[in-house]
Amino acid sequence: MSVGEAGWCFLGLRHSSALTVPCGCGAHMSECSLWGKLALDPEARILADRLIRARYLHRILWWRPEAHPDLRRFLSAASEFYHAVAAQTGAAVIVDSSKSSLFAAVLARAPGIRVHLIHMIRDLRGVVSSGQRPKAYTPVMSPRFCIQHWCRANVGAELLQNRAAGFSRVRYEDFVAHPKPMLEQLASDIRGFPVSCPFLRDGSANIQPQHLVGSNPDKFQCGEIPLRERPPELGPVMKKVVSLAGAPLLLRYGYLSKRRSGVIAADDRLTGSVAESTALALAPVSDHKLESDRI
Repeated sequence: MSVGEAGWCFLGLRHSSALTVPCGCGAHMSECSLWGKLALDPEARILADRLIRARYLHRILWWRPEAHPDLRRFLSAASEFYHAVAAQTGAAVIVDSSKSSLFAAVLARAPGIRVHLIHMIRDLRGVVSSGQRPKAYTPVMSPRFCIQHWCRANVGAELLQNRAAGFSRVRYEDFVAHPKPMLEQLASDIRGFPVSCPFLRDGSANIQPQHLVGSNPDKFQCGEIPLRERPPELGPVMKKVVSLAGAPLLLRYGYLSKRRSGVIAADDRLTGSVAESTALALAPVSDHKLESDRI
């Protein structure tokens, strides 16, 4: 079950205006058949405001929940939220694309759920180019903002590699080139048995309406969606500036070499080349094993 940025919107620090954007199913959030039925802890967002801050990283990583009531309460609310989604949908795995390393670090400590962090990387030049194209309710983002966000997100994901129960890294460009084998291996690693993704074909994906919160306006597209890499649309000077700004990480992820692997590495499970987002695959742990194969 894919929920978009549900965790960050309902439990995190995203401005409440994000919940005015229709669900991916097309309905208003309050009228959605999924989100309109969920009862949320009203204190969760207040607690998140106290906890999920970079300057409070020590709280997230090293505080003992039993000794700190606010942290314990928030972790309990987060666990209840994802269990409620699992109960409503029958999903064994919830894919949350909230793209916040701090939020992921908190969830990795929540009781009753198993967090598998998916570090998806995109070429910074492609990220800056994409950020300058307006889309519906998504504002245009300046190159400076894109560079800062890209660096912060990737460094955060690197630091979290050993914090989550599972970790996979995949480059966006490699995923677009080989979507079916890469996603099937990722899904199989998370579930612990072979998972098939019949909705994926060479160069396209057959997408049905999903209950995606927030997220990119492209979430409203359904049917046969072509998958292709869009080359950066940057001038030569801007391209050099962006390349220089992100050089250390671009080099680490293989963007400053001619190697484009498209091959899944044994050590990282999935490896490739895009650093735009951090997604969470959360498998609820309960007394009743959920048998759904959906992911």
